[in-house]
Amino acid sequence: MKGYVIQTTLFAAACMVALLAASTGAMATEDTANNEEELIKTLQRADADWQAKQEACRGLRRIGTEKSIPALAALLNDEKLAHLARFALEPMPYPEAGQALRDALATATGAQKTGLIISLGYRRDTDAVELIAPALSDADAAAAAAGALGRIATPAAIKSLTAFRASAPEALRPALAEGLLAAGQYLMEQGEGVKAAAVFKDVLKSESLEHARRGAFWGLVHADPKKAPAVLVKALAGDDPVFRDVAAQLVGETSGAKQTKRLAAALPALPAEGQAALLRGFAARKDAAARPAILAAMNSGEKAVKVEAIKALGSVGGDLDVATLAPLLVSADADLVTAAKESLRNMKSAAADTAIAAAVASAEPTVSAQLLEILTAHMAPEAAPAALSSLGSSSEAVRVAALRSLVVLGSPAETPAITAALAKATTPEELSAAGDALNAIASMYKEEVLPALLEAMGAANPESRKVLLRALGQIAGPKALEPVLAAAKDADAAVSDEALRVLADWRTADAAPHLLELVKTDNAALRDQALRGYVRLAKEAGTVEAKAEMLNTAMATASSQQEKWLVLAAWGAVPSKQALDTLRGYLSDPAVQNEAASAIIAAATEFGKQGAEQKTQAAEALSGVLASMQEQAIRDRAQRALDGLK
Repeated sequence: MKGYVIQTTLFAAACMVALLAASTGAMATEDTANNEEELIKTLQRADADWQAKQEACRGLRRIGTEKSIPALAALLNDEKLAHLARFALEPMPYPEAGQALRDALATATGAQKTGLIISLGYRRDTDAVELIAPALSDADAAAAAAGALGRIATPAAIKSLTAFRASAPEALRPALAEGLLAAGQYLMEQGEGVKAAAVFKDVLKSESLEHARRGAFWGLVHADPKKAPAVLVKALAGDDPVFRDVAAQLVGETSGAKQTKRLAAALPALPAEGQAALLRGFAARKDAAARPAILAAMNSGEKAVKVEAIKALGSVGGDLDVATLAPLLVSADADLVTAAKESLRNMKSAAADTAIAAAVASAEPTVSAQLLEILTAHMAPEAAPAALSSLGSSSEAVRVAALRSLVVLGSPAETPAITAALAKATTPEELSAAGDALNAIASMYKEEVLPALLEAMGAANPESRKVLLRALGQIAGPKALEPVLAAAKDADAAVSDEALRVLADWRTADAAPHLLELVKTDNAALRDQALRGYVRLAKEAGTVEAKAEMLNTAMATASSQQEKWLVLAAWGAVPSKQALDTLRGYLSDPAVQNEAASAIIAAATEFGKQGAEQKTQAAEALSGVLASMQEQAIRDRAQRALDGLK
């Protein structure tokens, strides 16, 4: 019952037994599965073992008729086979099956008695109530009896539970409560809401167990929807925070405009805690009928109530409420700002987006900036046009917000406006925002953006040119490379340095020869970056031959130990004979032999997976590592790789 009703352990066990039915396809052979007579004979044979009788019972659960009931009934008091017989009889739609279980219960004791009670409850056997009720006084079978009576749920069964409750031992009270809740739930499912409500009211009035009271409260609200508002309002007006929260949850779970209006009418008279809880419920209920009450609650002098009213308006409000919420974005109270922003984010209708976009142009700068952020989060069609219009704002905060919006929504069509905004930017934040927008668009649209970037480069100031160079790096390719190479010779040192950094990170092979030139520079940092860029391009080259040629060139250019390590590591990512042959040549060089060995292990591990010949060559290379290296850690890694090939 929505998490509030906990069935008894014995009933859970019964359900587990019932699940065994799913495996009946393996219960019996083809010869016996369709032959009831054979299955009955198996049960009656004195020499049949437990396994055979188990399979027979499972088979009869599927195909058994009235004919099988006497044979199954004969096993109901058998300590080892009773549960199998019950398993077969439980689902049978024949009155004789119920009679067999009731007859056995009259004389059963211990586990057999408990099991029979569970089975009769499973069948919802109304004729068994008089037999089961006395078991409430049996300590061993009481919990099962409470569960079974609750499942049967006749007036007599419910009366037995309530009558016994007054004298029941404390340990049995949870089972009795759960039985009554199960009865109420079953009645509710059968369309007997009034009867179910009576059961739930009784539990709510007389039970002290919290989970039982919560379950009864949930059931009462759902069993009688017409009276639900009064029940909910009473809980909301009470001083029990648990029931207030449950009531708020139930307001969200239920529906109906009439009930919403009744709840809304009660809102002003509730204490502040109850008002806040009801408003949370309205937010989840999402019924526009609550809107007038929510708007009124926004004027509350209680902050908690006002915050929940603001949040609720986002769920039930629309375009007309944007003007109410937007000014709150500049409130001095951070909680109100957060609530207003959350509420506007939750307004995702087309009409609300149109209203938000209209407010962007007329609101004060701080509000406009936040509305742009919300419109962008909605991915609204109005977001990009609103951002474009806002690029001309006199407020830097609005312009930055517009550029941030275009990071998400920008396209080649917006690029000229962004470059124009870039040209006017004077603060690091605005430059960064413009750069982020251009980088995002260039990364997605590539050469479609190139004409606009090149046009902007011509008249750009040094700071803007640096931003544009980074955007060109996102495009890459020969057409974008030309202006970067030109900028590398710029008279402005900051621009040329930026161009060289962009070049070092270039993503296409056309930059490779230029990177080699940079490796020759005296600038150590730039040299390192260029060599790394060249080696990265080498690893991405199309063929093994192309990779090998570039890496050999890189090694010839490398002058320091660290640079050689870089190239050797790249060879390790090229699983090929060329890589293994090249790397083996460095095993005798003490300065780089460890890195060469590690690269051989990496390359050989992958190369050996390509075929028998490659496996042999990889094994030879790994054996070379074992023969050359003294360091134990490397030898261990090489041996593991060699063992892996085998």
